[in-house]
Amino acid sequence: MDKYLLLCLCFCLTVWASRADVNYRASIIDDGLRMNALSVVRNNETVLEIKSDKKAIYKESRAVTILEPEGKAAADFIFLSSSTSKLAKFTATIYDRMGEPVLKENKKKLLIEPCMPDKKNSSLVLYRYVPKPSSYPYTIVYEWEVIYAGTPQKIPLFMPQKQKAQAVERADYTIIAPPTYDFKHVAFNIFEDYTQSTTDKVKMHIFKMRNLPAIPDSPYSLSLSELAPHIMMLPIGNEEESGDLNDWAAYAQWYYKKLKDMASLSDEQRNKISVLANTAHSEQEKFRVLRDSMAVTQPYNLFEWYSGDLPLAPVSDLPYFRQLDSRMLAMYWWAVLREAGMDVEYVLTSRQGENLAETPNRHQLDYALLRIKCGEDSIWLDGGDTIVEKGYLRSMLRGHDMLVIGESTNEIFRLPLFPDTANRQTSYNRIVVESSGMTKMDLQLRSYGMCYETMRPLLIKPLRMRKQAFSDMLAHPMNIGQMSLVETVGENPDILLHTQMSNGYFTDYVGSTLFMSPNVLRNGFPDVLPVYRRMGDDVFVKEGFTYVDTMEIIIPENYEIDLFPNDRIIDSEYGTFSMHTELLPNGAIIIHKLLLRGGRYSASAYDDFMRFCVRVSDAYAEKLYMRPQRKR
Repeated sequence: MDKYLLLCLCFCLTVWASRADVNYRASIIDDGLRMNALSVVRNNETVLEIKSDKKAIYKESRAVTILEPEGKAAADFIFLSSSTSKLAKFTATIYDRMGEPVLKENKKKLLIEPCMPDKKNSSLVLYRYVPKPSSYPYTIVYEWEVIYAGTPQKIPLFMPQKQKAQAVERADYTIIAPPTYDFKHVAFNIFEDYTQSTTDKVKMHIFKMRNLPAIPDSPYSLSLSELAPHIMMLPIGNEEESGDLNDWAAYAQWYYKKLKDMASLSDEQRNKISVLANTAHSEQEKFRVLRDSMAVTQPYNLFEWYSGDLPLAPVSDLPYFRQLDSRMLAMYWWAVLREAGMDVEYVLTSRQGENLAETPNRHQLDYALLRIKCGEDSIWLDGGDTIVEKGYLRSMLRGHDMLVIGESTNEIFRLPLFPDTANRQTSYNRIVVESSGMTKMDLQLRSYGMCYETMRPLLIKPLRMRKQAFSDMLAHPMNIGQMSLVETVGENPDILLHTQMSNGYFTDYVGSTLFMSPNVLRNGFPDVLPVYRRMGDDVFVKEGFTYVDTMEIIIPENYEIDLFPNDRIIDSEYGTFSMHTELLPNGAIIIHKLLLRGGRYSASAYDDFMRFCVRVSDAYAEKLYMRPQRKR
């Protein structure tokens, strides 16, 4: 028998035998592995078969026992599919605490959603599977296969511990490659168990890890020495690291150099940049010309090139891909703008609020920006988005720690935080009611902060589409008449929308009595919680805001107000809602004000938070009643 076939057959029989012996009963997990553990990886088998320089097949079987509800995140499956990586097979099998199978599902049960908002990257799709167990502990076994094609193959690192408080019973990582495909490996925080065998056709590399204790904190810890055990695969040609990568300062310098290596431009690109830059009369105009002419559509696929080179970027870990991609795109623009002679600095941001005296660690590499200096002003380019927001930093990043990487020094500074009251929207709506129920409105809506960010896409739409998009934002369907949008650019930019609207059914009636819920913008509490929030998760309000809505209601001639909403204040730790009604000779003025505080609240506060939401929703929905004047 062919030696290559015999080797593969022996390997497959070994894998099959190891799976057959697995017992998923939770009670047999060793007490030493249970210590500090919320989940335990019972068996993790990964096989990467490199067919050629541009094609590979990745197979993984991963069995995880979830011991406590707090460890449920370890049971989620997330995979990012692109034009060069296709999810070919998938199964999920759930076992109860006794190790008996209770549910098996296939690829059809995966949740599918586009990953990037822009149309140019529609091939980037997110697959997600979130199990819904009936009790704990339980075990879930995932088996999936991915086909990589079209890009030079890099080898993902070997890191079976992907969550905090996660122990590992056994994990095997096998790489099958042509004999000419060579690489080196670097082991972090573990004595490697490595074997190698070779035939004329393939070289097989096998790495093993056994009985890894749980790490109480995140596997991406503050100290490199406390990092979860992993083995990084590097192409033989990568000799640029100097010394041991045993602290964050050395690691970061190695990392920055790899990113800067990406900032290389072809002669054709350099010539194009030179021509474009010479046509501009100011730094701002130069930036806009380059932005419009040098846009790229490939960066979102580049992560597959570098996932094996850069530590801490597991092939299946979506959040780190996004951050990695953000930095890749930022480095591309860094090269373009510097070639044009612009004063530009590369910036990394942190959402954890962590600052270290030395070069920041992995936690502080969350987002990439560029700061382009134009005299006393600065243009901020968001590396995570190909659309630049008119030179203004996106509001979601204000208040986060920044590391500016200049030519010689690293400078940490903090951008001004947008308070909850700065993310605000104010409206004044003059509502004229006719006795037939026809309602006409003259609305002025001014938006600041994140509300400004929400309204800003309307500016680039044609008028017809703009009207439809705004109509979709309203709490009630309306016929949109004339509309204007005026953007004011400044330190805190805003957008003023002015429109006339009408609806014959906005005001309802019973007999001769008319009634309405007067707030056309809102009829309930805003949707502020993540789509995938599950029972037991913390309540996380990403952005706080303030809504102030003033409604002047003109009632029909010979009508009077019968019932109206009472004044009230609803106060809680999450925010405050107030309502005030003032009667006028020909109608009333009603003012709604909602302040919601951004922040993270414990899971135990969820019921209390929802009670606040319901009370506010009920207040928004309260009605004003009008009836014909009684004869005196």
